[in-house]
Amino acid sequence: MNRPLSLLALGVAAMLATGTAFADVQWTQTSRTAGAFMTASNATEFAVQNDSQSISTQGVFALSAAVDTSVTGVAGNSTATQTSALEPNAISGRGGFEANTSVTDPEGFADVFGQSFINAYFTLTEPTPYSLSGYITRGGIASAAMYLHNASTGFVHQLEPAADQTLTIDVSGTLPAGNYLISVNVSGFSQEAPPDLLTHASGEWQMDFTVGGTTDAPVIGGDVSLHVFPNPARDAATVSFANRAGERAAVSVYDLAGRVVRTLETTTATTRWDTRDSAGRPVPAGVYFVRVARGENVESSTVTVLR
Repeated sequence: MNRPLSLLALGVAAMLATGTAFADVQWTQTSRTAGAFMTASNATEFAVQNDSQSISTQGVFALSAAVDTSVTGVAGNSTATQTSALEPNAISGRGGFEANTSVTDPEGFADVFGQSFINAYFTLTEPTPYSLSGYITRGGIASAAMYLHNASTGFVHQLEPAADQTLTIDVSGTLPAGNYLISVNVSGFSQEAPPDLLTHASGEWQMDFTVGGTTDAPVIGGDVSLHVFPNPARDAATVSFANRAGERAAVSVYDLAGRVVRTLETTTATTRWDTRDSAGRPVPAGVYFVRVARGENVESSTVTVLR
């Protein structure tokens, strides 16, 4: 992992800055964990080591888990870290893991595992602005994901980097009342068994999630009739919704900063967005909000554009 982990990096004070209007958020269940596990063996020897730490309460959590195990001709190590803080209206942190093996015995085998994750369940009693930023990286035989999930309507954001890539995250909007899960998880295995199997695994993340404040972005996940397909889309996406014959509807597309990218008007139940902005330029790849307004009836969803 290339970036140092420290409490100073959390930015907790920024999350709780004076003047931020917090909503009523109830954290119902949380789990913050870092763990490492390893087995090593050859024809006559076997060793196993495990180290894991976790917390399920609010406040600051700083930990490191580590294993370093060997038998003759077989060695490996794993470190897993996390520094995080859960406050009344925010959760922030960073962490990661790295797993390595070294096997010289032709009959030896090493299996090393590392993990760093947060699962935080919460309930909103009214529509509430939010922001989610950070990054997530995975290398080798690893998985990495950061997501915001609504228990009734599904994923608000499902963010996963490609293999050996770093995904930068900066999204915001407004969440309807409901039950949610905010989660980040990096984990993976390093395995070695000469002469064919040789792997490495690593992952790293940083997350700042706040609930409250103000935004112009539309409510996400509260729709009952709005559908955008295909999703992800490349050259065009169809927006479908319930609409009375002849009723005028405004379909607006927003970027993640809450700026209007394109507005379309229709009197039918479907319209087509050609993934271009109001100047006719193809929009960059990324996630966009789609908002349909028909008088006082407003529905919102998201669409991912690929290039």
